[in-house]
Amino acid sequence: MNEPQRPSRTPAPAQTAADDSGLSRRSFVATGAAGVGAAALFAQEARAAAADREDRPISVPDEIPRTRNEAPDPAEFPMNGAQVFARACADEGLEALFCAPGNYQVINAIAAEGIPTYGGRTEGGMCAAADGFIRVTGEGAACSGTEGPG
Repeated sequence: MNEPQRPSRTPAPAQTAADDSGLSRRSFVATGAAGVGAAALFAQEARAAAADREDRPISVPDEIPRTRNEAPDPAEFPMNGAQVFARACADEGLEALFCAPGNYQVINAIAAEGIPTYGGRTEGGMCAAADGFIRVTGEGAACSGTEGPG
């Protein structure tokens, strides 16, 4: 019977010129020692900088206390977000909105812009209605669902 041949145990060849990756234990240790020395130097400089900052107290600019005493000027917005969205829909030529009611501010704002809005009980049904509207009329329509699960 043929016995399986055992591989011969030969020592690994030393690093050759063909395998010149530049890595050796000696270069690794030398590089590591240089890094540790640089870190120690930076730590010493950081401590010196922190001591310098402690000598200089923080000063508050004169404008800060002056502005604290001024009355606030409340901002007034001519439109809310729903109205801005509705105006953008009208400007883009939206011809109809199909929706499952839930966000009444947006729905009412779109209706106030003169865009017909159609409500239904489910988002799926209203999506199908919007699809049919677009196919029959060729006009742009949107479908809106409501927040949350369901």
